[in-house]
Amino acid sequence: MLRTYLQARIFCFEPAPPTFEILKKNLQGQSVKMFLEGIADFDGEAELSYYPLVPGNSTLHPRQLDSELMDKMFLSFRAVESRWWARLIGRPLFRALVRKVWGRPQHVNISIRRLSTFLAERPELEVDLLKVDVERAEWQVLCGIEESHWPRIRRLAIEVSSLGSLVLRRGIWKG
Repeated sequence: MLRTYLQARIFCFEPAPPTFEILKKNLQGQSVKMFLEGIADFDGEAELSYYPLVPGNSTLHPRQLDSELMDKMFLSFRAVESRWWARLIGRPLFRALVRKVWGRPQHVNISIRRLSTFLAERPELEVDLLKVDVERAEWQVLCGIEESHWPRIRRLAIEVSSLGSLVLRRGIWKG
């Protein structure tokens, strides 16, 4: 974005301390403002389930690794992966790998704030693009935007973790 839009003002929110440190290193020397906090529908603190081996899956809303979820993950894995080694992995080995990676998250207390709290502190700020990638907390982020702040947000890009539980209502995704 900074290469294409030289005057862009970018604000990044990352609640997981290890991931935040990587973000700082990756953006060193760039004109990006970074905040060690999450965005949701309240101001305060929360417990983040942080997965060191798959930090991109860290979330405020962890799913329990039950048999049904394991089967869905296995079928998704088998359908997408076409490498020879992926075809050799059976359910027992796959389950063991998943339990190793996702079975024991670290629980980290993090700071959270509503996007409207952030916007209220910056009344001059107009948001050309709001990108939301929050692992099953999309609706919480949207609920943290007061109606008076929506006109200041021109575009919205959301990575949705579960389409099955979302309904489009009044132009906003609801979970």
